[in-house]
Amino acid sequence: MVDAASPAKDAFIITPPLFRLKAGEKGFVRVVRSGKKLPDDRESMFWLNIKGIPATEYVPDKNVVQFAINSKIKLIYRPAALKGNTPEAYAEKLQWGKEGTSVTVKNNSPLYMNFSQVSLNGKNISGAWFAARFPP
Repeated sequence: MVDAASPAKDAFIITPPLFRLKAGEKGFVRVVRSGKKLPDDRESMFWLNIKGIPATEYVPDKNVVQFAINSKIKLIYRPAALKGNTPEAYAEKLQWGKEGTSVTVKNNSPLYMNFSQVSLNGKNISGAWFAARFPP
């Protein structure tokens, strides 16, 4: 579990941390709060990294290419104090601007905003996928 500020955080425990699957099997992980204090006035965002390494049989004198697949999943923790708040309620309050050739967005809400698409004058803007919650 990582976030933008640190390579490892202990706000959550992932269990089991390691497991083996046979072909066609499914696996599940549990994400459990560890009790570490998180802000109660805003959301916290973390990245859950899951690595899949396929099994291979050892064959002497044979070259093998093996790929490890890393999935990065966004985990957003919303504290109980923000229950009932939705990103849609704050969407109109985002402050959009332009700096040179870049489009900027200021998010003063306590929530993270995620975008599936952002367009300007009918043109899609690539690379726009979320706006962090920045302090006012």
